[in-house]
Amino acid sequence: MSKVPFRQQASEYDCVPTTFINGLSALFQRKEIPAAVIQKVFLYTLDSFERGTHGQGTTLHATALLADWLERCRLKNFGVKAVHLEGASVNFGPGSLVSKCLNAGGVALLGVTWGKNGHYILALRHDARWVYAFDPYPIAHKNKKHVESLEFDGKQGPNCRILKQWLNVRSDKSNYRLGTIANRDCVLLSRSSDS
Repeated sequence: MSKVPFRQQASEYDCVPTTFINGLSALFQRKEIPAAVIQKVFLYTLDSFERGTHGQGTTLHATALLADWLERCRLKNFGVKAVHLEGASVNFGPGSLVSKCLNAGGVALLGVTWGKNGHYILALRHDARWVYAFDPYPIAHKNKKHVESLEFDGKQGPNCRILKQWLNVRSDKSNYRLGTIANRDCVLLSRSSDS
């Protein structure tokens, strides 16, 4: 059995469904992921409605609904623990839920600041200073003090790393921050013990 390589966004707006699928791909082999789960990812996401156009992004409500559906979904040989977090619980402080999930082999789908609209990336691991992530919309990072591009292995490795101190700043200014407490959200994914 093989794992599926991480994918990039297919449009300007599909960071949430792409990151969900990458998160599931990190946890499960290709044959373990039911087609019904992929269908639900796209059914729930890209629900934003802006300037008369549907599908230009995914709302926080849709992200929370998808995490809830995944948490309750029990299909043959497939079970995932999905926890949607908002506000102050989204951080990389000592003993944080996000850090515990990564330490236990899970992944974190992080909502980060990105221009006016926000963005989703997949946190894969962390160390004392850095969070290593896969950004489905890779760019060459100019701010090498806080965010660095990494050579992507073409499989399931990180393509950037972000300084924890930078991520944790409570501000919506500058890209790749968790943002103000009111705007923070993420989804923690891990394999359930019975899958």
